[in-house]
Amino acid sequence: MASLGAAPTGSRSASGTDRSQASPSASPRSLLALAAILALAAMARLHAIDALDIWVDEANLILTSKGPLSTLLDRLKLDSSPPLFYLVVHGWIRVFGDGSVALRMLSVVTGLALVATTFWAGRELISLEAGLWAAFFVAVSPIQAFYSQQVRMYSLAAIFALLSVVWIVRYLRDGARRDFAFWMVFTILALYTHNFAIHLLLVHAVLIVLSGSLVRRARSWLLAAAVVSLAYAPWVPILVSQLGNPDHYAWFLFYWNFFGPSGVIENTFLSYSPGAEFLTYADIGDAAVWRGRPALAVVVLAAFGLYALVVRFGRRSLVRALWPAIFLILPMLSALTASVLLTPHYVPGRVDQMMFPAFALLVGAGLAHLRPTLLRFGAAAAILVIAMLTKLELYPDYHQPGLRGSERDLAEMIAERWEPTDAILCTSLTRAPLEYYLGRLGVAARFISYPRDTAAHLGSQNDVRLVSNPNALRREARAVALEARSMTGSEGRLFLIRVPLKVNSLLNHERVTGHLGFLPVEDLGRFKQHGTGAPIEARVYRPRGSLDSDP
Repeated sequence: MASLGAAPTGSRSASGTDRSQASPSASPRSLLALAAILALAAMARLHAIDALDIWVDEANLILTSKGPLSTLLDRLKLDSSPPLFYLVVHGWIRVFGDGSVALRMLSVVTGLALVATTFWAGRELISLEAGLWAAFFVAVSPIQAFYSQQVRMYSLAAIFALLSVVWIVRYLRDGARRDFAFWMVFTILALYTHNFAIHLLLVHAVLIVLSGSLVRRARSWLLAAAVVSLAYAPWVPILVSQLGNPDHYAWFLFYWNFFGPSGVIENTFLSYSPGAEFLTYADIGDAAVWRGRPALAVVVLAAFGLYALVVRFGRRSLVRALWPAIFLILPMLSALTASVLLTPHYVPGRVDQMMFPAFALLVGAGLAHLRPTLLRFGAAAAILVIAMLTKLELYPDYHQPGLRGSERDLAEMIAERWEPTDAILCTSLTRAPLEYYLGRLGVAARFISYPRDTAAHLGSQNDVRLVSNPNALRREARAVALEARSMTGSEGRLFLIRVPLKVNSLLNHERVTGHLGFLPVEDLGRFKQHGTGAPIEARVYRPRGSLDSDP
């Protein structure tokens, strides 16, 4: 990669920031290197793009986005996300359709854009070489490739967050009105892409204080606060409603209790590693063979990159020297504090991807300053090889002994057997993927959710609350059985899609054929749900007789 050397020093401003605007221009050699990096990123993101099922979170997002825009905000009250990405997906579907590859190409595009944006940020505020190495690190990152193959907003959130921080650093450096305007715009876009972006505000505040311009540019800061607050105000009531929804945040709480604060931070850096040890909820094998060694190595490399930035820029501009570290660490600390005191929402390996570009830039700075050249390229080669091997571990084998496949396979089996008088009873979080795949197969399926409240939001369910009230679950079992009988009549069949958990024990085979009065027709087998790893039992029944008085 092209070596830049020391950037022009420029002059020191009264605010203590470096006013030098001399970001290096890209040479033909560096542009060729960037093109190669983008090609590598594209290969990593396109490889086996449809190998994994559309899983619960993707399916829920797709179904929500396909619905009428007039009800979008009401549906999001039960979610944990702002509306911008849903609006983008809504428009994308209108142009490209709702096929899994077509939808995932949106994330491929944003994933590639994140690589290019990271390069630009590094070139603009560190060095051309650091930007190239940082872009390389993002390009080969297994977790970034993983999220670039999902219909999720993590790459887009990272882009907006990075641009928000870059533009404020530029404004602190140069005082240009254009930079000030872009900073506000991308901050608002980040806030409307993912709720975790609210922790960016602390990053901005610390950078402003560190620059020494808090008082001198007080009018500018008050203006920015007013504009961002007014733009974000319409979303605040829904955000409050989301945070107050214990059912949706129940799974956040489970993982928060499982990891603990120190475990959350540890797993963030594990997810950033080229040997990323992915987490249980991702339902992809963690790279246990690496045992965190690559994570430790790249953390050391990032720390070396921070040291190099402090040595290079520290005397002229603490903002220029520390902004990637501030962008990386402060959202972690802010989210940890809020999760301890308020609502747990810091889920490592997911929401923390907003700060991934900052980590990549520190790694890029470390690689750019690593000497001798042979060591630098050796470290890059090791990152590439480990990342490639880890990437190949992302695709579980659904056709194991005792398994008939995944939910996509189950949807195909249902479609082959479907009659207009049939109905599908889904337990836990099985409905959204089946509804998506059956819709793609042209099946106008009729669904019942157990419990019925799950139909209001197909991506979350609070099992702890549900099992604490067994009488309510009994009433639900009877109610959904009556609804199934009403839907199927005497000729139709009921496809029962059951996850064998305690919350669904009242719908096990013995109770369905006994208390609930159904005749077994066919056992479709056992399947595995991508995204949760949950086992699924699928059976077909016909109604008979009447319901027992005690289900």
